[in-house]
Amino acid sequence: PRLVSLAYSIEGESMINYGLFKPPKPIEHEASSANHITDEMVKNAPSFQTSPDFQKLQTLLDTHTLVAHYAIFDAKVLQNEGLNVKKVLCTCELAKRAVPQASNFKLQYLRYFLSLNCEATAHNSLGDVIVLKALFKRLTELSPHLFPQYAPTPASQIRIPTTLTA
Repeated sequence: PRLVSLAYSIEGESMINYGLFKPPKPIEHEASSANHITDEMVKNAPSFQTSPDFQKLQTLLDTHTLVAHYAIFDAKVLQNEGLNVKKVLCTCELAKRAVPQASNFKLQYLRYFLSLNCEATAHNSLGDVIVLKALFKRLTELSPHLFPQYAPTPASQIRIPTTLTA
């Protein structure tokens, strides 16, 4: 899969960085049906590697932990784009430990299961980062013992849901 959309947030900052990128090949209809991003929308966008976000994100990943839902997948996508991901924290795996009574651990399921009050569009990197931030906050409230290494340094985390094309 290739990156077509990226949203990320640095812990402690309210701003969410968001961008669309032109992949090296056309976006498959299957991908567009999920993420609602079309070739027309990215025809004038830069590739991810030539965008300002590429270097900014690498600098962040050099010193911060990537927090993502299904983090291994997002880390592999970012590595496929040429970024070096050093540390990851997977909210899906944390949710399995913090709320084992949930019958499903998909991001949108957890959004409603945990009554996360956030306005967001599913399967869109911008919407997903909004839900991810709310989920991470709730998980730290429910199970602070799972997060001792993060309590003293909340500024050391970034969240990066990605929207992809196959």
